[in-house]
Amino acid sequence: MWYAKVVRLLLSKINQNESEQAHDFYKTFFAQIKELLFNTEGESESELALGTLEKLFSKFAGRNDNSVSLQEFSRYLLGLTLCYVKFDSDGEIYNKDFSVLLDNNTLLSALGLQETITGYTEDLANNRCEYKTHKGAENQKPPIPIQAQVLALNDLELMVLRDLQFDTRIDFDKLVTVFDQVESWPVMSSFFAEAARYIEIKSRFTGFISIVYQRSGEKRDMRADLELHESHFFVNMMDFKTLITEYEPNEQIVLQMNRFAVALIIANYAYLIQPNCHSYWRFKTTAIEAVSELPEDFRNDPRLRSAINKIIFSVLSIGQFQPMLKKDKNPLTEVESNFILQLNKFNKHFHESSEEYQQYVDNLYVYLSESFIYFLRDKTAVNYFVFRSSAIAAIRRVSQLVNNPSDRKLMEQLEFSLLGLEMRYHLLTRKCQSLAEQEFVKFLWTLSRKIAEVKLAQIQEGVYLSSNLGVLEDFVSELVQCSDEYISNKRSFSLFKEFTGEIAEKIQLAKPGLIADWSNDISILERLTVNLKMSWIAKPEASDSQTTSEIVVSEEERDFLILLDELITTSADYISQEIVDENCNPEAGLIDALVTQLDTTTSTYLQYKTAANFRVFKMILQDTIVDYVQKIGFNFKFQLGELLTSLGELTMPVSNYGEGQRNSIFSYKDSQDSDSEEDFEFANKALGSFVS
Repeated sequence: MWYAKVVRLLLSKINQNESEQAHDFYKTFFAQIKELLFNTEGESESELALGTLEKLFSKFAGRNDNSVSLQEFSRYLLGLTLCYVKFDSDGEIYNKDFSVLLDNNTLLSALGLQETITGYTEDLANNRCEYKTHKGAENQKPPIPIQAQVLALNDLELMVLRDLQFDTRIDFDKLVTVFDQVESWPVMSSFFAEAARYIEIKSRFTGFISIVYQRSGEKRDMRADLELHESHFFVNMMDFKTLITEYEPNEQIVLQMNRFAVALIIANYAYLIQPNCHSYWRFKTTAIEAVSELPEDFRNDPRLRSAINKIIFSVLSIGQFQPMLKKDKNPLTEVESNFILQLNKFNKHFHESSEEYQQYVDNLYVYLSESFIYFLRDKTAVNYFVFRSSAIAAIRRVSQLVNNPSDRKLMEQLEFSLLGLEMRYHLLTRKCQSLAEQEFVKFLWTLSRKIAEVKLAQIQEGVYLSSNLGVLEDFVSELVQCSDEYISNKRSFSLFKEFTGEIAEKIQLAKPGLIADWSNDISILERLTVNLKMSWIAKPEASDSQTTSEIVVSEEERDFLILLDELITTSADYISQEIVDENCNPEAGLIDALVTQLDTTTSTYLQYKTAANFRVFKMILQDTIVDYVQKIGFNFKFQLGELLTSLGELTMPVSNYGEGQRNSIFSYKDSQDSDSEEDFEFANKALGSFVS
C-alpha cells in the first residue's frame, strides 16, 4: 500500500504530545485496511489512494506542525476511506464491513468514538433511533453493538462529505503537488507500478500520471543508467510509437495503442527507479496483461502484432541478465531463460551480418517469440509439443533459405535450445521410484504429444478446436500436474492412495465427455493406474528405493562436468556477494547468463547424446565461452579456459538409448541419427502454421 507511506508525511502536523499514539494509530489503521481490502497484490487502489491523498493533503498540508489533534486527523482519514473505497469496489461495500476497525482499542482510542458508540447502543436498545439496512437485507440486521458502530461510522462519512460540500471529484492539479513532496523512490516505484494499471482501467488518470512521470524523470534521469538489454525495451517502444502514427486516420486504434504504450513505459519506469525482483514481476505482469486486454483485431494486425511481441520479448529478456530478478513470483526456468538468450543471440547476429535474410529472420523471430509467450501463459505438456513442433518447422523452413555455414550454425543452436524445454519430463522420470511410476509418466507424455498433434492439425486447418479435444487436454494436463506434485515430493502410502484415487476420479469424470477415438488411451491409463496400486501392494518398500535411469558419462565427460560444477559454484558465490539491496553489478548479470547457457546446454546434451547433438553442443559452448570471455574478470577467464580445454578433449559419444528413443532433432542432417524421424515428421506437419 504505497499511499500509506505518503500519508505518513502528514504525521508531523499532529500535536507533539500525541506523537507516539499517532504512529501507533497509523501502523494499526493501514494494517487493518490492507487486511480488509487488499489481500491480493495487484488489486487496484486508484480512487481510494488518489482521492484520500488529495483531500487529506488539501485539509492538513497547509497547517502548522504540531497543530492538529489526533482525533481530528484520524476521523478525517477514516471518513475519506469510507467515501472513496466505494468508488473502487466492483461489488457492494458498506460501512458495516468496517465496524471491525472499532473493535481495535488503538483505533477506537485515537478516534475518540467510545462515547458516541455507547450513546447509540442505548438509543438502539430503547428504540430511540433506527438502524437502516440496505435494500435486500432488511432481515439481516447485525447485533446492536455492531449497529451502534456502523451509525458512528455513518456520522464520520457524512461529516467528511459535508466538509467536501459533497464534491468528491479528485483535483489532479493539487494531487501533482502532493507527489512533488515524495522523495522516496521505493514509494514512487510502487505508485508507478499501480499507475500503469490505472491507465488500462480508468483512462481519465492518464494525463495526471504523465505529468507525475515527467516531473519524476526531471528529478532522476534513468536513461543514462540503462544496460544494453534494458535499452532494447525503449528501442522497441520507439519503433512501436512510430508505427502508431501510420494508423492516425483510425482514432480508435491510435487511442488504444497510445494507452498501451504509456502503460508499459510507466511500468518500466517503476522497475527502473527501484530495480528488484518485486518491481520486475509487476513490470512483467503489467506488460503481459496489457497485451491480453488488447482487442483481438489489433493483435491480428501483422505489423502491430510484430511490434507488440518484440516489446514483450524485450521485457522477458531484461530478467535474464539480472540474477536477483529470477526470484520474482513467476520466474522462468533455466531452460526457458536459455531459449530467450539463444533467440536474442540469433536475432542480433542476423541483424548485424546478414541483410539478405532480414525479412525471413524478422518473421521467424516474431513467430518464435509470439509462440513462446503463448506457451509461457500455460506451460502444459500439450502446449510444449505444439510450440516445439511449430517452432522446429519454422526454423527449418528459414534454414532451407540460408546458405552461409555460420548462419546455418546459429539456426542449429536455436533448434537445439528447444530440446532443453523437455528436461522437466526427464527430471520427473528420474524421480520415479518404481517401474510402474515411470511407465505412467512416460505414457502421459506420449499422450500429451498425441493430443498436441491433433490440436496443431486443427489450428492449421483453421477450424475451431473441438470441445472434446479441450476436455481431453485439460484432463491430461491435470494428471501431469498431480503426478508432478506427487513424484517430486516425499512420498508416503497415504499420499500415494490420495494420488491414485485422484487419478481414478479424474478418469471417471473425463470418460463421458470423450469420443471413442480416445477410449483406448483411457483404458491404458486405467491399466497403468492399477499397475501403480499393485506396485505398492506387492512391494511397499519401493518408496525407499530409487529406480532411475542414470545417464552414463565417459571419463572425459566426468572431468568436464567437475570443471563445470566448480564454475557454477564459484559464480554462485560471486553473484551472492555482488547483490546488494537486490541490485548487482553488470558483470554478475553476465556471469549468471553465461552459466545458465553452459549448464542448460550441457544438461540437454547429456539427455540426448548423439553424434549430431554432440557437434551442436560443442559449437554452442565454444561460441558462448568465446563471446563472454572478453567481457568478464580474470578469475572467470581462467576457469573458462580450463573448461574450453576440457571441452576440446571430449570425443564423439555412443548413444546410451534404445531403439525408438527420441535422441536428436537433427536426424534430417545426420544419417547416424535415424531414431528421430518421428520428430521430423511431426515437425513437418507444423510447416503450414508458419508464414514466411
